[in-house]
Amino acid sequence: MWDTVETSYHEKDLLPLWVADMDFKVHQPILDALSQVIEQGILGYAVAPNELYQAIQDWQQQHHQLIVEKEEILFNSGVVPSLATAVQAYTAPADSIMICDPVYPPFADVVKQNERRLVRHSLLEVNGHYEVDRKSVV
Repeated sequence: MWDTVETSYHEKDLLPLWVADMDFKVHQPILDALSQVIEQGILGYAVAPNELYQAIQDWQQQHHQLIVEKEEILFNSGVVPSLATAVQAYTAPADSIMICDPVYPPFADVVKQNERRLVRHSLLEVNGHYEVDRKSVV
């Protein structure tokens, strides 16, 4: 946690970049937008505005030449629930799903919790980064 770095590592000047969180100051426009939401006082779920859908569609077309229909966009609460949605949508129980280690441990949990067969594949460490060993993937 960002507030335990000094007590945990006996260093004051560390930037904690954990597995799922990166603890650094949030960009001011994001803080301003969050402040506006907090000031209105209701913190429940909200409906995504049409402008958000359009921004996603524009970005996909601009960067990937991909036309995405609004109905194809699904919002989810995080990466793990999104992965579970994809597993359920594109595979059937007992299908095999490969994950590459090292990986965020909840990814394997999603595979097992959705009654799929987990296949692990170890990445190769090459010159300080990881690569898929394409020869051993069958």
